[in-house]
Amino acid sequence: MQLSQFGRPARFLSILLIAGLAQACALLRVTAPLPTDPVARVNGYSRDGNGRLVITITFNEPVKQSSVVVGKTLIVSGQADNNAAGTLAWSPDGKTVTFTSTKTLDQLISPRSTTDAFFTLTIIGTDSGQGAVTDASGNRLDGDYDGTAGGDYKMSFTLIG
Repeated sequence: MQLSQFGRPARFLSILLIAGLAQACALLRVTAPLPTDPVARVNGYSRDGNGRLVITITFNEPVKQSSVVVGKTLIVSGQADNNAAGTLAWSPDGKTVTFTSTKTLDQLISPRSTTDAFFTLTIIGTDSGQGAVTDASGNRLDGDYDGTAGGDYKMSFTLIG
C-alpha cells in the first residue's frame, strides 16, 4: 500500500481531494420558490400585516449579502411598478433572504386590466453592469439552471381574483 507524505493511504487522500473539488464547484442556485413549481406561482409569496408584498427566497448555499441589491440584482416588478422598492432581511446562515416591498401589494398591481394580477421576481446572475448575485466565494448565481454560473432567475407569480 502506497502511503502519502501525511501517513495516510494515497487513495484516501484522492477521495478527499475529489470530494473537496466537487463541493467547491457547486453552483449557487435558488431552491425556493422554484420557477417550475405551479403551486409556488400562486402561493410563493404572502402579505405582511400592512398589506406589503413578502417573498422569501432560499438558496442552496450562503450568499454574499452585499451582492443582493433591491432594484439592481433583485428586481420585483408588478403591473404598476417595474422595479418595486423594498427591504431585505437575511437568515443567520445567509441562505435565505426575505424581500418586503415598500408599497402594498395592491399598489404594485393596480390598476388591473383583469381580475388576476401578475408580478415577477428576477434575481440577476449575469452581470451586465449592475452586478450579479454571488455566493460567499464570488461565484455567480446559476439562475437559469443550465449548469453554468451566470444566468438570471425569473419567477412569475399570479394573484388570482
